[in-house]
Amino acid sequence: MGILEDAVLTAKGAVDYAGKKTGKLVEVSKLRIAAAEVEGKIKLVYESLGRSVYNATKEETDASELIKEKSAQLDTLLSDLDTLQEKLASLREQRKCDSCGTVNAIDAKFCKQCGAQL
Repeated sequence: MGILEDAVLTAKGAVDYAGKKTGKLVEVSKLRIAAAEVEGKIKLVYESLGRSVYNATKEETDASELIKEKSAQLDTLLSDLDTLQEKLASLREQRKCDSCGTVNAIDAKFCKQCGAQL
């Protein structure tokens, strides 16, 4: 009976481990999808901003209020994207360099891209 109990405990441990890994993969996938959606929104705001500046220049009108509004939207979206990327790096056991933004191993002392201390 001891061998059977050991086998059951080993199998249970394997199932628990697989469940944790699956949960982690699902969370990573959700975060990647959310980040892609935010990146898409950022692209649209940049396009809208460029189109508005072009039209204002062509029509010789003032677009400063629109530029401020679009810039505020971009700041919010870029902050949201940064938060999502930090969560992804944490789940992947990585961290981002404050100097250049490169993703490094969680236990790295220096950035692999720019050499800055992490």
